[in-house]
Amino acid sequence: MSDETNTYTGQCYCGATKVSVEGDPMVSGFCHCASCRSFHGAPFIGWSVWPSDKVHVTGQMNKTDKVDHLARATCAKCGGKMMGIIKGADMTVVFPNVLAASGAPFHPAWHQFYAERVIDIVDGVSKFIDKPADHGGSGETLSETGEALGATG
Repeated sequence: MSDETNTYTGQCYCGATKVSVEGDPMVSGFCHCASCRSFHGAPFIGWSVWPSDKVHVTGQMNKTDKVDHLARATCAKCGGKMMGIIKGADMTVVFPNVLAASGAPFHPAWHQFYAERVIDIVDGVSKFIDKPADHGGSGETLSETGEALGATG
C-alpha cells in the first residue's frame, strides 16, 4: 500500500485563482436548493468535500456569507465559482468543475434538497428531500420523479 496522496489542481475561468486539494474527497453529491441554483445560475450543482486543511488556494477570492452555514467563494478577477467554506466544520466544498481537468474523482453519493429541484434527474443516485439523516437532514427520500419513498439515510 502506498503512502502517496493524490493532489488535484484546478483554476477559475481566467486562471487568476488556483485551488489544489490533497487526497480524494470525503463525499460528493448534487445540490438542488434554491440558494445553490441562484448562486450558480444552474438547475443543480455538483459538490465535493475535503477537510479544509487539505485545500490550498493561490490568488484572490471574494466571499459571500448570504447563508448561515456556508461562505461561498469566487475568483476576485473573473467571478468564477470556486468553493464554499462550511462554517464551523473545518470542511471545504470544492466545485467539481474547478478540478475536472485534473482527474479529481467525482462519485456522487446523493442528491440533496431534491424536493426543490427544477428538473428530474434519472441516474440511480439517492434523492433526499433535504439531506441524509447522518448529515443533518430528515433522511426522507424521493423517487427520481418526486414521489415520497421514506427514510433511508
